[in-house]
Amino acid sequence: MYGARSADYCNTSDTVCGSQPKNGTGGHTSYPGNGSVAAAAQFAATLGRSTTAPTTPAGACVRDDTVDHVDAGRARDVFGQAYAVGSRDSLGRTSRFNIVSLRETAPGTWTQVEAC
Repeated sequence: MYGARSADYCNTSDTVCGSQPKNGTGGHTSYPGNGSVAAAAQFAATLGRSTTAPTTPAGACVRDDTVDHVDAGRARDVFGQAYAVGSRDSLGRTSRFNIVSLRETAPGTWTQVEAC
């Protein structure tokens, strides 16, 4: 179930998760020096937020904060203020706390609406 989203970075000499007998520290203290920490961090970074904007069906209505609207291409940020793409509706501050609804009224044109 989690195969593609998991990886095993356990040292075989690690007495906590490896195959060695459970006595002493074994390889458990060697992670910082053997590259496992950097490799695991790089792997975890690939599981993070996508750098591509999600696709939205035409005519869709999306309720989200203005930061996510900007990130998804439904709005533009101009000096900390968000504006809907196409209609240029003022959405207020670009902020995680400013939640607004936008409807795509034509391809590439988003208009602010009261609710979805």
